[in-house]
Amino acid sequence: QCGTNLSMVAVADKAEQLLGKPVLAINAICLWHALRALHIEDQFSGHGMMLASSEMSAGVSSIATPHVVVAGAGPVGCVAAAVLAKSDVRVTLVEAAPSLPRELRASTFHPATLEMLRPYGVVDEMIARGLVAQHFAYRDRRVGVVARFDLGELRDITNYPFRLQCEQFKLCEILLEKF
Repeated sequence: QCGTNLSMVAVADKAEQLLGKPVLAINAICLWHALRALHIEDQFSGHGMMLASSEMSAGVSSIATPHVVVAGAGPVGCVAAAVLAKSDVRVTLVEAAPSLPRELRASTFHPATLEMLRPYGVVDEMIARGLVAQHFAYRDRRVGVVARFDLGELRDITNYPFRLQCEQFKLCEILLEKF
């Protein structure tokens, strides 16, 4: 599961029984890792085999040919599915909504994010569907522009010396078209 929805942890045991495979919810992975980093070996039953074990290998590393089910076709889920697919992992992306979520979400992609997405071949299409902003400004309601930055100054350190205004659902559409 991707994103921040806690519902998958609550049904991980049932999902594992149904699928016959480990279910790894991102928040459970973070919790497991944080506990182990603090040398806390607590185990939690009822939330999937990962949290029920002090060893990561409990059913996870023994999968010869992984098939990952990503729950949630929002931006995090779509990117996660694309990363896995590009690595030749079999992926099934599921979404509870009848269609791709299009509600308002963040719409600004910064240079570092575009660099991260570059290996997946989606940035050119994102630029085609979005608006390039060469400048970044801080404003005050009373005074107006307080500071203005020319992102072109970053051209020596990034392929994308601008911010891209492109709704996240457009990234999801592009990833679904490509992968």
